[in-house]
Amino acid sequence: MFSDEIWIIIFEYSNLITVTDKLSHKYRLENCHYRLTKEYSLKYYNKEIKLNAKFIHLDLSGTKITDVSTLGNCHTLDLSGTKITDISMLRNCHTLHLSDTNVTDVSALSNCDTLYLSYTKVTDVSMLGNCHTLHLSGTNVTEVSMLGNCHTLHLSGTNVTEVSMLGNCHTLYLSFTDISDVSMLRNCHTLHLSCTKVTDI
Repeated sequence: MFSDEIWIIIFEYSNLITVTDKLSHKYRLENCHYRLTKEYSLKYYNKEIKLNAKFIHLDLSGTKITDVSTLGNCHTLDLSGTKITDISMLRNCHTLHLSDTNVTDVSALSNCDTLYLSYTKVTDVSMLGNCHTLHLSGTNVTEVSMLGNCHTLHLSGTNVTEVSMLGNCHTLYLSFTDISDVSMLRNCHTLHLSCTKVTDI
């Protein structure tokens, strides 16, 4: 809605938490979110600016932060490429980018809508069955039977071989796996099966 230049001016001369609240009320933008640059994401993290967390998308990827306990109410957090390990306080976030981190325990994230966990050390995703979208490519996840209610699953490049419980998923990315039997996936809308062992579809 606004260019970066206009946002910079607003940051310098206004209390943005009031601005975002008024904009959302005036224009009824309940689903409008403000994507902050990395510079201003760090300013928010360091409490140099105030914002209504439910309206913002923070980009903290590749930064040196390790403590994210105060970010639990943000709508979207990009923490990919950071050294964080404890994400238990982020259970109320809508979207979390955690790819290429050392995160292992994601059991607390069952209420998140969208999770990017590719190239992490996560192995147990049994608690994530209510997520809408899960990115698990490049992980060591093998057991996905509890993810049958997910809308979109990215499992490319994993060691998953058994997908019979995923027949209710809308979209499945299964490329570069050893999967051979997809007979139970006939109700899926979209299947990505490049470089698999599937022969009969």
